[in-house]
Amino acid sequence: MNMLLRYLARYWYVSLGHYGMRAWAASVLRSLRVLRWPGRHRTLCGCTVYHRYVARDADADVFHHLSHRDYLSRHFTPAERVACMLDHYGFESAAFDEDYQRQVYGGGLRLWRHAAGGHEFSIWLKTNQRYLGEGDLNLVMRLGNETLHRIGFNWVDATIAAMHAAIVPFIARNQGRWRDELSDVLYAAFEASFPNNAPAYFCVAAMAGLAAAVGARQLLCVKSDMALSRMLRSKQGYPAAYDSFWDAFGGTRSGKGCHVIPLPFQFKDLQQLASKHRKRAAARRAWWTEIGTAAHTTLHGHLRNAPHANVHAKVSQEDRQ
Repeated sequence: MNMLLRYLARYWYVSLGHYGMRAWAASVLRSLRVLRWPGRHRTLCGCTVYHRYVARDADADVFHHLSHRDYLSRHFTPAERVACMLDHYGFESAAFDEDYQRQVYGGGLRLWRHAAGGHEFSIWLKTNQRYLGEGDLNLVMRLGNETLHRIGFNWVDATIAAMHAAIVPFIARNQGRWRDELSDVLYAAFEASFPNNAPAYFCVAAMAGLAAAVGARQLLCVKSDMALSRMLRSKQGYPAAYDSFWDAFGGTRSGKGCHVIPLPFQFKDLQQLASKHRKRAAARRAWWTEIGTAAHTTLHGHLRNAPHANVHAKVSQEDRQ
């Protein structure tokens, strides 16, 4: 209990300068919910990755899954958030080697790269900013050092979506860059190198590769009305970046606040497409296959227990009540 109180007190002190007094007080009150599940949070703090790379960060919000208003999805209860954290960090600690952990929780693990037109495109796996609550890991598509797109996700037990499966990725964020003069230049360079494609598709292809590497057969993706970003709920066009986007990959809408996308992706046979579209579709899918394979190969090389990779710290059903 003393350890939990120390982490809480540290967060209260560090966060005092980042919020107005009213918002800070609300965050303090929310963070006290940690003490409702002391045993589970001691287990969380004992996870290797959490202990080495999260709790030791003097500026980290160690319990951001409860100190924020929402976490991953507005659908999740506080108990489910705790379970998601245990699933994620238990899996990160048990499944991947120390080299993976140093890279992902350091500068990032590169999953794919391609040089074209004098540019270097790459996709990286790295930690996310903890104040966002939209996934503890970030899948980032870059042109040089500039971000084109990012996906935020956690590894979770699929029972969170009433599915009988083990660990799967839960995507809580699907976001491109804000449109400005620089972004127009970057997107034009991408289009010149990868016609009729999009950075978002590349990130999803990499996500599918990561999932396949650990034996997951589905992606779980947050619904737009359950996403944490207020802009998604306030602007009519934003659900297209989530709901319609997941539909395009064969997602079905679960009653648990998420879409379920089966893996591998179920696309129409090329012969079923109009002849004028086949060549473009084949080219798009070829890039997705290359990226998914690269992500799969890279992550698989860091698994401790390959090929039996889908092992994680199982949370009891009681923890999800």
